[in-house]
Amino acid sequence: MELELDEVIENLEYLVSDSCTDTQFDYIEEIEIATKSLKKQILQKVQEKHIDEYICPACGEENSGCDEGKITDRYCPKCGQRLGVKNETD
Repeated sequence: MELELDEVIENLEYLVSDSCTDTQFDYIEEIEIATKSLKKQILQKVQEKHIDEYICPACGEENSGCDEGKITDRYCPKCGQRLGVKNETD
């Protein structure tokens, strides 16, 4: 059974609360989902393939979110990975 995101958040909040009597082993799936989601927020540099497309460094998907060589997508439309380029600071 796949957990809904609101259920994951609720369970993680309970896990770190003072009233929690469970261990982290009871919430492995929630911890894995949270870790995966947080990793997608870490900026990864894209590989430009042509002037109007690039390859996502996380999933390898070829996307067309470029405008004259500048990446316009902030996140990969397929996997949700946060994207950037070498000279980008955010």
